[in-house]
Amino acid sequence: MAASTGTRLATVGLLAVAAGWTTHVSVLRRRHARDPLTQVCTAEAWRQRADRLLRRHPGAVVGLLDLDGFKAINDRHGHAGGDAVLAAIGARLQHGLPAGGIAGRLGGDEFAVAAPRPLASTALHWLHAGLSQPVLLPDGALVVPGVSIGLVRAADLVHARSLPARCGPRTRRCTPPNVGARVR
Repeated sequence: MAASTGTRLATVGLLAVAAGWTTHVSVLRRRHARDPLTQVCTAEAWRQRADRLLRRHPGAVVGLLDLDGFKAINDRHGHAGGDAVLAAIGARLQHGLPAGGIAGRLGGDEFAVAAPRPLASTALHWLHAGLSQPVLLPDGALVVPGVSIGLVRAADLVHARSLPARCGPRTRRCTPPNVGARVR
């Protein structure tokens, strides 16, 4: 009977450890799905979520954003200043996207967004204007980050994958037809 009780206690102990480990892994996954500085998705989490969104919404829009002059802000105001700009951009992206939209930090000063439906020109204007608002830095300085935004419809991405790119052995850039067309 003692061996049976010992076996049961060991089994219960292993189950408790397994449950604790499962909880720990779940917490770690959530932590690694968000960039700790900007609070938007990490690059890998954004790719996974955007892939699901694009499969569900053929009219979705994908945007790539790059902060203009970020290196100069970082050089002049230090990493704390650069971090303040990145955190502000992350917050603005999260609050400025339409319902169901996803924002992610691809790395450095590069971000990506995906929205389930085409963004109206007013939303595009707001996105650009909202991201270009002044940011108060820890040293008291106000900086205005510039941002370059490139958008493409998901349907154009799918269409472009099925067409041969216009490039040759001496061409530096390959441009599939219709990529970079204006989003309406």
